[in-house]
Amino acid sequence: MIYVGVDPGCEGGIACVGDVVGAWKIPLNADREPRHAAILSFFGSKEVIVAIEEQFLIPRHRGEKEKLTNFGILLGLFQSFAVAVYRVPWNEWQPYMAPGAPKGNGHKAFLVKRAKRLFPDLKIGNHSGMADSLLLAEYCRFIAGQTGKKGNR
Repeated sequence: MIYVGVDPGCEGGIACVGDVVGAWKIPLNADREPRHAAILSFFGSKEVIVAIEEQFLIPRHRGEKEKLTNFGILLGLFQSFAVAVYRVPWNEWQPYMAPGAPKGNGHKAFLVKRAKRLFPDLKIGNHSGMADSLLLAEYCRFIAGQTGKKGNR
């Protein structure tokens, strides 16, 4: 089983835990759109469950077009390949995976530190998208085990 976490933001990431463990920046083409084949290439024939961070419009906020475009493309891609998907808002997974995270300054750094602590062998640098996606993948493993269901909630 592979549990996948996706942060579809403009500096997002995709990560998996389970039978395969890894984290990557979301691969983008020249138009800054996700490259579909690259994202699914590591799934192979394994059973996959995805947790993708739900995106909401924040008017006049930097990167809104990219994150909403990435979210829509990736969600459609996963669903077209019949991959089980959990759509998870940030305020659901972050308190569980990073309790005590500060609000405002230091929040992203806290999440990066938490991901590095949980996955010390992975090289994620200070990329918050890869850190978020790792934490989401681990949260995906948790909620799949709790519900006994396979996504699409």
